[in-house]
Amino acid sequence: MTINTSKQRRLEQKASRTSHSAGEKRVFSRVECLMDLEVNGDSFESEEVEALDLSLLGLGFERDPVKDPLPLGQVLDIGIHGFAPLQAKVRWIEGSRVGVQFCGRLSEIVESWVGEVMSAQGVRVKDLFEATRL
Repeated sequence: MTINTSKQRRLEQKASRTSHSAGEKRVFSRVECLMDLEVNGDSFESEEVEALDLSLLGLGFERDPVKDPLPLGQVLDIGIHGFAPLQAKVRWIEGSRVGVQFCGRLSEIVESWVGEVMSAQGVRVKDLFEATRL
């Protein structure tokens, strides 16, 4: 049996996408968001950072790598003006990029500034949250 060329190409593209994302363990999609956040931690003064992407479980942000290093596992308070901050744990650092995972209950995260920002980006946050409860 032979596969026509266009079908074969689609299968190869799908296999390529799958192999690139095989290491991904995301439960929720992330959205790009370039916004300023305030970050506080035990080992450094409060600082403003730029968020790069956001999901219901965590976010990636960029900070000056020359500043005090953030140890993996450190818990940070992360917020935006006008909203209560959320706690998040540092999971990875690559140069100036930092990845954190939110601490706390998913319902609290949905009701926080994270839910507001994601809703503003067109994500139906309440639907995502309800789907996880089924």
